[in-house]
Amino acid sequence: MDLTKKEIEILQEQLILIYKLIYQDSTYKSFYFRDIDTGKHPESKSHLINKFNELENSESMLKSCIMELEKIKESKDINDDFFYKIMAEYRLRDLKEKYNIVDVEDIDKLGIEKVLKKIN
Repeated sequence: MDLTKKEIEILQEQLILIYKLIYQDSTYKSFYFRDIDTGKHPESKSHLINKFNELENSESMLKSCIMELEKIKESKDINDDFFYKIMAEYRLRDLKEKYNIVDVEDIDKLGIEKVLKKIN
């Protein structure tokens, strides 16, 4: 799968956006549902986030993808600590505005699911 530098940047931004939304969603649920034992996690409004939540290590998988895209962009090896530098460069509010994400279900409109199927 050959991507241009711009496509790599867009894909990375979208993965960062998804990573941050999943992290936000899990933090919200762990806070509000911590003492409630329903047997399963409450579902998100987003089909894509629900698919990620079904995976065992969705956050680490996304982190790996983001790091690999950074390695491709920069053409050099980077360490795991660099991930947090990448995360700090992108504010959730700015990414949501750039990709017109108003509510969590809008993430499904990114069309990234097709790309993720190719990666699997």
